[in-house]
Amino acid sequence: MIASSGTPLDRLLLGTAPLAGDEVSDDEAVAAIRTAVEAGITRIDTAPLYGYGTAERRVGMALTELPRDEIVLSTKVGNRVTVDGELVFGFDRDGVLASIEESLARLGTDRLDIVHIHERQNHTVMTPAELAAAVPALRELQEQGVVGAVSVGVNRWDIVVDLIRDGQLDLVMLAGHLNLLDRTAAEDFLPMCRDRGVGVIAAGVYATGILATGPVPGATYRYREASAEIVAQTRRIAETCADFGVGLSTAALHFPLRLPGVIAVAAGARSTAEVTRMVEDASHHVPEELWSALEADQDAT
Repeated sequence: MIASSGTPLDRLLLGTAPLAGDEVSDDEAVAAIRTAVEAGITRIDTAPLYGYGTAERRVGMALTELPRDEIVLSTKVGNRVTVDGELVFGFDRDGVLASIEESLARLGTDRLDIVHIHERQNHTVMTPAELAAAVPALRELQEQGVVGAVSVGVNRWDIVVDLIRDGQLDLVMLAGHLNLLDRTAAEDFLPMCRDRGVGVIAAGVYATGILATGPVPGATYRYREASAEIVAQTRRIAETCADFGVGLSTAALHFPLRLPGVIAVAAGARSTAEVTRMVEDASHHVPEELWSALEADQDAT
C-alpha cells in the first residue's frame, strides 16, 4: 500500500507507459526503472495495455535486479493482452483471473500490491456495472494474498462514484482532473473519497505534456495540441512559478500532493534523464506562498 504522508519523493509513482514504446530499448527501460528505485521512487505502475505487454515485461526484467519486497508494484485489468499478443476486453471473473496470471508471468512475481481496474481503451463509455464486474475476482485474489489493494484507473470519476459509496474500492487512480490546469475533482470527488477512506492517486499531473514542457510550440494538452487559451493559462502559471524560483514541472508535481485525500502522484518517464528530472522536481522545496499566489491568479481570471 501507499502511505498518505511523507516527502513528495516517497509519494511518487513511476508510470511505465512511456517505457513501452519502440523508441525505447529494453536496456534503456530497465536503466530508467533502476535509476528511479535507486533514487528512492519505490512505487512502480504498469499495465498490460502499455506496449501490449512490453511495459510489464520490461518491469519484470528490472525487478530481477531490484529488491522486490521494497517495491510497491501495481498493474491493471480490463484491457487484457493474451499470451498470443491479442488485446481482449474482459471484466468478468475468467478475464480478470487470466489477465492477472499473464501479468504475473510477464512481471516475474507472485503478487501485486495494487491492481487497478482499467477503463476500457477503445474510446467507448464505461458503465459502473462493467467496472464492478471485476471486483469479486480481485477480492478473491486479495484473500489469497495475490493482490493487495483493489482500485480503478479512470479518466472520469462519475463512473466510480457508486463503487466508492458501496465500499467496493480501496483506492482510485484518477487521471487529468487534479492538476494545475484542471482541479475540478478537488471540489466534490476528493471529499467523498476521504469520507469513505478511499485514497486517491493523481495521474496526468503534467496534463499529458504542457505542464512538463511549458507553453512551447506544439505543446500537448489531453493528448492534443494545446489551444491558445490553455497555452496562455499555462504561461501565466509558469510566470508566477518563476517569481518564486520554482519550475513549472516542479509545481505540477507538487500541486496534487497538497490536496487532502491525494496519497500519491503517478508520473511517467521514458529515460533515465526524465527520471532524474522527476527526482529533482520532487526534491525541490516549494514555498507555501506560491500556492497562495496561484490561487489569487486563478480567482482573478
